[in-house]
Amino acid sequence: MKLTKIFIVDDLETTLYGLAKCIEKIEHTKIIGMAKSGKEALELIRVCKPDILVTDVEMPVMDGVELLKIIRKDFVKIKVVACCMYRRLWVIQNLLKNGINGVVSKQSLKTDISKAIDGALSGQTSILLILMK
Repeated sequence: MKLTKIFIVDDLETTLYGLAKCIEKIEHTKIIGMAKSGKEALELIRVCKPDILVTDVEMPVMDGVELLKIIRKDFVKIKVVACCMYRRLWVIQNLLKNGINGVVSKQSLKTDISKAIDGALSGQTSILLILMK
């Protein structure tokens, strides 16, 4: 089976490394890079060309939605999974409108990140969280 190359973006270092720890446990995946902002991620993605980008939604400098818009325009083959702390319907709608492949609540990363990655790889859009109004 092909090794899936994953790039992670989150402005909080503890979440970044916690997410990396969860993803390292998923078979046939390899973390090829990490960044603390969307802007930093774009510079690195151009070089390392991941299969999947796992990104936080709320970050300074460039948030996950802006990053998603650029990925969809410049790197159409990259699948994108977003991690949200806030489960607001308008955030999810904005992500869906811009072509997200999966959304996971940060509270359920340990159990749901592998489902979201598998879904993205198989062409499904996975929304793995309970929405709040």
